[in-house]
Amino acid sequence: DLSLRATGNLKTGRLELEVPVLGTLRAGPPSLVVRWRLRGASAWATARLGAAQTSGPEAAAKSGVVLRREGNSLLAEIPVPNPRLWFPAEPNLYELEVELPAADGGMQGADVVQTRAAFRTIEAFGTQLRLNGLPLQVRGLLNWGYYPPGFAPNPGEAVFRRDLELVRAWGFNLMKFCLWVPPKRFLELADEMGVLTWMEYPTWHPRLTGEFLAPLRQEFGEFFCHDRNHPSVILRSLTCETGPSAELAVIQSLYDQAHRMIPGALVEDDSSWIEWNRIHDFYDDHPYGNNHTWVPTLRGFNDYILAHGPKPMLVGEGIAADTWPPREALAERANPPRPFWFPTGYDGQGDWIQRMRSIAGPSGLEALLPDSLRYGMLMRKYQAEVYRREIPYGGYVVTVIRDVATAPTGLLDYLDRPKWPAADWAWHQDTISLLKTEDDRRSFTAGERLKGDLLLSHFGPVSLVNSSLTAALEREGPPAQPLQRAEKRDLAQKPGTLAKVLDLDFPLPMVARPTRLWLRSLVRTPNGSFPNEWPLWVLPAPPARGLPKVWTHPSLAPELARELFPTANPLGKSIPDGIVVAARFDDALVRVLEEGGRVLLLPDGQPASLPLRAHWFMRGGPYVPRHRITEAAPRDFWVELQHFDLASDVVPDLTYLEDLDPILLLWDIHEQRAVKTHGLLFATRAGKGRLLVSALRHRGRANAAGKWLLGVLLEELANGPPPRHALSAARWRRLKEKLHEEKLSLV
Repeated sequence: DLSLRATGNLKTGRLELEVPVLGTLRAGPPSLVVRWRLRGASAWATARLGAAQTSGPEAAAKSGVVLRREGNSLLAEIPVPNPRLWFPAEPNLYELEVELPAADGGMQGADVVQTRAAFRTIEAFGTQLRLNGLPLQVRGLLNWGYYPPGFAPNPGEAVFRRDLELVRAWGFNLMKFCLWVPPKRFLELADEMGVLTWMEYPTWHPRLTGEFLAPLRQEFGEFFCHDRNHPSVILRSLTCETGPSAELAVIQSLYDQAHRMIPGALVEDDSSWIEWNRIHDFYDDHPYGNNHTWVPTLRGFNDYILAHGPKPMLVGEGIAADTWPPREALAERANPPRPFWFPTGYDGQGDWIQRMRSIAGPSGLEALLPDSLRYGMLMRKYQAEVYRREIPYGGYVVTVIRDVATAPTGLLDYLDRPKWPAADWAWHQDTISLLKTEDDRRSFTAGERLKGDLLLSHFGPVSLVNSSLTAALEREGPPAQPLQRAEKRDLAQKPGTLAKVLDLDFPLPMVARPTRLWLRSLVRTPNGSFPNEWPLWVLPAPPARGLPKVWTHPSLAPELARELFPTANPLGKSIPDGIVVAARFDDALVRVLEEGGRVLLLPDGQPASLPLRAHWFMRGGPYVPRHRITEAAPRDFWVELQHFDLASDVVPDLTYLEDLDPILLLWDIHEQRAVKTHGLLFATRAGKGRLLVSALRHRGRANAAGKWLLGVLLEELANGPPPRHALSAARWRRLKEKLHEEKLSLV
């Protein structure tokens, strides 16, 4: 029996073979026959390695072939004239046949093994990953080995090939095998098609302790033998989210074993969180999160790296977004017995749809799927782009290739259909233009100027020369003369660099209602063009007069009152004619509502307020029913800006939906059977008064959308019809009672 390691050494131009032999090698000088050819070539080259080539230094130097014996292994080095490198764009592979003669030296009974090898290096150079000496930016897609309708992760070559083709069509260059070891043929296809891979071995929360070191070393040795001849495999994680429960000595032993068995490998102890990395060639983190917290998260990684030493930074998984499961397409599979892959929240979806239809009518329900697709793509796109802007080297892995029963987080839906066409991923390439505005704002006030930077991240194989970048601000609709245009010509940039190319300073038009514009960029190079685009919203300027009179409740933070309502008066003892803005309930605010007042509640989550909670927007999407407020702006305004300029905490898990007029809510079906509903904007009647609640973000000097919306809310309270729904008498009574309980909390 024979297994071997075969790699190409770029420095020496030689194929290096390590041939472990099971059993006992025969006495005397070793011998070996090696045949090799570049994949696709017809002719084989042959080297017969034996006593003549290894009898002394002069013979070895003359033949160029090296064969030596170390214990029960044969080590061979074979020169290859003008070796071809393995790159994703040119995945050159060498096919090998290695023949070990029989014990008597003849060919009868000889053992022959076929394998492949490649000339390729991967290294950590400071904060850079370098592939064959060139900077590499990883754009990966997570794969959990989930292949329904089968139970085993081995659906066959056609499915593997399609997955890899989709990865490339969507602009990814790597697939991460998360907690499973793919079949050999999957790795071979990745080698052939030029798709990089990351092995995360199937050890999630294992017992990595000294008592199990021997079987662990045996098991990991088998893992390493399985993947070490594959040039596509550039990264390896010994475990996933295991942390300090793994004994350091055990991890060190497995890490050393990996480097001994796979020279030049990049290995980490744990794909988890950056603070948990202890023995590692690169940093890793799983930062699932929101757009409005993304930049601070990434800058925290940079600070950590500065304090602990430069190494490449990789997001091992993240940049995720659920989408609304396609109920109609799944209906024919809904009858029992349901397949194991069927979405666990399917029945809960139906119950929730019926509930919301009874409350707010059918509007908005038919758009749940397309809204979630738009919402999710914008979230993934923003986080990928900002990662490249804030952490120019290293890379990220996006979660995940397929929807799973408990989470519709995949890029392929439950019926294995792409959720987005390849054209929607056209921005996702080695070369990409990146937008930076103040606070990454996406909304602006009419008449102000669009100021920002366009940067260029370039990780293509060659330098950019004779290139250009154009930026155009355009109206919605078919191509027309742009409102504004800027261009940088004679652009030159080296691979592995990030550079600011254009300063944007465009005047914005006057508008009468919220209007979407498009900022579009195009990088033209001798090797191709690279487009990108961003939706931007222009809001009407606030009126100079005619706004409803506002009174501020003492619960409203003084700095918030000064920023949002600079001309408002503090609430007195009498019931005011106008609108009271508050953060929390008290007896005075209850009296305002009981006597027919109008209240805008901006909850702060403190006792006597409505509860607030940070929420992962990736867990679902927006529900935008028909309402006078939502009709004040195009539907896309709410879908595109809720997780950008308007992003903040949510009023979690609203259980009293029948008492409310929903205006903007979030549905949440992630890992649960029933749909949860989180509040962002809703109205109700309380006592004889009107209550309008906004958990959206209105603060921020650059938050044009939030400031405009605040005016809309005040106008609705002042002049709109009363809400259709009211807090039940029991709920209103309970709210008032809780104000006087020892533990004051309306949570």
